[in-house]
Amino acid sequence: MIIGIGGISRAGKTTLALKLKEYYMNDGVKIFHLDKYTIPWNQIPKIGKMIDWEDPISINFNKLEQDIIESLKDNKIIIAEGFLIYYHQPIRDLFDIKIYLSISKDIFITRRKRQYNEPAWYIEHIWNSYHKNHNKFRKNCEIKLDENSDVYLDTIKFLQRQNHS
Repeated sequence: MIIGIGGISRAGKTTLALKLKEYYMNDGVKIFHLDKYTIPWNQIPKIGKMIDWEDPISINFNKLEQDIIESLKDNKIIIAEGFLIYYHQPIRDLFDIKIYLSISKDIFITRRKRQYNEPAWYIEHIWNSYHKNHNKFRKNCEIKLDENSDVYLDTIKFLQRQNHS
């Protein structure tokens, strides 16, 4: 089984992936973090003086796809998570289950400021870029959760109903 977890920065994608790995008792579970597949920093476009991580060109999608396929030999469950995880069609087609996490702009800003010291214009750029490049994939996800959901519990209930427990 291959599970995709997408959503804007700070929505809880990594946390959910780790909780799912725990749920499956680490038994043959491999997690791929999209952040580990960026191209070299000096090749990523900039916006102002900031690196534009939100630009899909910043990700080596072909390498991620290759690694997911290769890991199927040794793992029962693959989880791939990241803000642009559904952007690349060949990767999107690999997922048996697609999960979409969304949060309000206020929560996004609060969480982002808590972790990073970034100018307000850049935080706004992240929000706008995400909605431009990725929000459109939400409708094709089997599980759609927001900050009012018990993300972990609601995901487990869905998986159990689908006999993926």
